[in-house]
Amino acid sequence: MRKPIDPTLRRALLFLCACIAGATLSPLAASSPPRLKILSPTAETVVLGETWIEIAVQPGDRPVQRVEIRVDGELIAALVQPPYRVRWDAGSRLRSHRFQAIVIDADGTRVVAEVNSRRIPAGDVVDVILITLYATVVDARGKLVEGLKKEDFRIQEDGIQQEIQEFSPEAGNLHVALLVDTSRSMRGERIRAARKAANAFLEAMSPTDEGMILSFNEDFQVVRNWTRSRDSLSKGLHVLETRGGTALYDALFSAANLLRDVQGRKGIVLLSDGRDESYDGMSPGSLHTFEEALEQIQRAEVTLYTIGLGLHLDQDRDFSGRWTLADLLRKAALRTGGRSYISARTGQLKKVYQQVSRDLRHQYKLSYYSSQTQRDGAWRKIRLEVGNSALRVRTRSGYFAPAG
Repeated sequence: MRKPIDPTLRRALLFLCACIAGATLSPLAASSPPRLKILSPTAETVVLGETWIEIAVQPGDRPVQRVEIRVDGELIAALVQPPYRVRWDAGSRLRSHRFQAIVIDADGTRVVAEVNSRRIPAGDVVDVILITLYATVVDARGKLVEGLKKEDFRIQEDGIQQEIQEFSPEAGNLHVALLVDTSRSMRGERIRAARKAANAFLEAMSPTDEGMILSFNEDFQVVRNWTRSRDSLSKGLHVLETRGGTALYDALFSAANLLRDVQGRKGIVLLSDGRDESYDGMSPGSLHTFEEALEQIQRAEVTLYTIGLGLHLDQDRDFSGRWTLADLLRKAALRTGGRSYISARTGQLKKVYQQVSRDLRHQYKLSYYSSQTQRDGAWRKIRLEVGNSALRVRTRSGYFAPAG
């Protein structure tokens, strides 16, 4: 028969066991594993062609040894230090893929994150829409910012994060139409200064850029069609003559039509006092409305720069009385990713045209496949940001999806 343990000794042994257990288990209880998230692609991404796979990792108590990236079970990369990102070619076949990220810490602990890219139901016919943006980035003082990289940018379409497929710090060749108001209000010194300033803009163009000279009063005229000849474009500026009323909205509508089928980067640089009215001032000058003209520019995917020339554009209102002329010009430029300038004096025009030229020469090019594949003709809002909140990005505000 066993002798009973003394109660005092029993309590001491239990206390000792608790201390040993606490000393052994406390570090384990206090330890935390690493955490991770697959930033791209997402479950809404249609994966096609060259794709960046990007992983965010927050280390735990022990150092991260490596991050493995797998696609459909196949090891794509094993990365030992940040940034944890790799480029992978998904090919031309439209299908869903399973993306896995596996973090392994110094103790051998493994943490897994997984996401399946967007699935296209069998039998569905899907048009993958490639969207290209041309972006200008400036700091708080308005100075152009160069040297940014692809990972500095984030794109959302209707609030959904998009995967940047192509990126270039140089936007490439430009097709630009100089649209000059030649109504009666531009006569005299105004038209002479406009010719001189626009000519300085032409001289700053790249030899591979193409230009076009357009003018408008009551009518819309193609003064010089697409050409790389600076001499031909310059001569086109010098034949401009002023007369009649101002069909501004019709001119913007027609100019956008001319650029609609042009491929690549394209812009319109408008010089006007912003007023759309007939010669006698008793009626609007255009058959189209401002909204119709703006929509046509957006459908043509053209960047619009507006130069308003006049002393009181911040007070004078359009024919309907809804907006000041300055607000109207700013609104049109902002929606398309361009910029608006208000010049009170003709002597400022050359400097303004030079600034427009600098903006156009320092643009980033970004492309993505839209995660929305519906051909519904709807307007889709684009939000382009950079990681540095002190920087501002100018690009078009959205696009119209294909219809039919």
